Amino acid sequence: AAGAEGQVYRVCFVAKDNSPFCRVSNPPSPAPTPLPPPRATPEGYYSAPYCVQINVTEARVAWLAGTEATEIGANRVLNVGCTSRYVVRATGGQYPVLIQPAPRLSALGEMTATFVVSGISIDTVTHEGTEHDALVSWLPERGSEGSITRVCVVAAPKSWADVASSTAYKSDYGSGSPRVVGGGAFSNQRCFVFKVERCKYCIEQGQTLLSKMRLFTPDMNWLRLWAVNGADDGDERTLTIDDPDLLVSMTRVINLGLLYKPRAGENLQNVAERMRTTVRSLLMLNPDVEAQLLAGHGGGRPLSAGTELCVIPCSLMDGIDDIMVGGPR
Repeated sequence: AAGAEGQVYRVCFVAKDNSPFCRVSNPPSPAPTPLPPPRATPEGYYSAPYCVQINVTEARVAWLAGTEATEIGANRVLNVGCTSRYVVRATGGQYPVLIQPAPRLSALGEMTATFVVSGISIDTVTHEGTEHDALVSWLPERGSEGSITRVCVVAAPKSWADVASSTAYKSDYGSGSPRVVGGGAFSNQRCFVFKVERCKYCIEQGQTLLSKMRLFTPDMNWLRLWAVNGADDGDERTLTIDDPDLLVSMTRVINLGLLYKPRAGENLQNVAERMRTTVRSLLMLNPDVEAQLLAGHGGGRPLSAGTELCVIPCSLMDGIDDIMVGGPR
């Protein structure tokens, strides 16, 4: 049972018949009758003991080659609209093993084995014998641009009864997860550090540049979007587009604009004026910044140090009034 890991047990057996003594031939003189041997008793004759030593092993959990996560955290760059998948592999030694989110303290102060972002999942590839191969997957949504998320997993050993499909097997052997070497309930962590890129988005198979642009900036001249994707930007992941009406044959990354680091003390209105765009456009291209404004940080307040903004310069259109959020210029 769980809790017996590392213990050594000596178990002995004897065989017994139903005879109270064992007759011997040619009894020694002057004994008139045979003498019972030492192992003869009124309940029967006992054999010499036969003993075995049982060692209850701990789970020797280990991460296998091919695991992309690392102890300090493997850096990975993700894009809104693209599902990214990364391999994690583990073995439980003599036991089955299950890769799961590392336990963490929830907002309610309770321990939970869930990821901090609900959209991140672990999908099993193979789970046979003592090994578990899985994929950590995430499809970042709008609003996660610029975010940095640390995602960790652990490998927890399981008893054979826990993974058995037979009800009789579970009943005979019980359940309870074994401990790993050292006494813990699971392995050391393996982690990713996910950074969702700002200003780069996925365009899916069958989409055009125009159809994608309408999801982000429906009131903007699509030529501005074409301008930042019509030349090779040195990023092998991004698509160089010669024809904005060309249907994409595979999922690729496109540039939505340019990255701009505001000067000290600049607010959204200042940036909009400098880049000849609108606050509305900035908020649509940077939905995480909009969330900050809704939380009480008005557009007239200086942007935080280190903030990056996605900007399409010179995109101010006639007939589109600029809007001000949270204060005057």
